[in-house]
Amino acid sequence: MPTARTDDGRTLSWREAVLVAPGDDIAPVAEAFEASGSNADATKHFDERVAAGMGLRGHLARISAPTLVMFGERDPFGGPTSDEIAAALPDPTVVTVPGADHVPLLKPAHRAHCARAVLDFLAR
Repeated sequence: MPTARTDDGRTLSWREAVLVAPGDDIAPVAEAFEASGSNADATKHFDERVAAGMGLRGHLARISAPTLVMFGERDPFGGPTSDEIAAALPDPTVVTVPGADHVPLLKPAHRAHCARAVLDFLAR
C-alpha cells in the first residue's frame, strides 16, 4: 500500500496523506474509516472503473486559451499536481489561495480571495 513521509519523518498511509491537510489532526478521519469497515469490492470498482476515467491530463495540451489554475495552499492535491497541470498548459496563471485546502471556492473564508483571482485573471 502506498505511503507518504511527513516533514518530521512520520509515515502516513495513503488515506492519511490525501484526506488531511498537513498539520491537521487525522484522528477523526481515521476513526470514521475504522468505523465504516473495509469495502474491498467498492474500492476495487472505484479503482478499475471510475478512477481510470477521471484523469484528464492527457487533454490539457488541447487547451489553447489562457487558463486559471487555482488551488489551496493546504490542498493535498495541490503543489506538485498543480505544477504538473500548469506545465501542460500553454498559458497558465497559477494562484495559490493562502490557508485554503481542496476546492477553496466552496469555502466562505476564501471566496473573496478566489473572486479577486478570477477578476484579475479575466482583466488581463
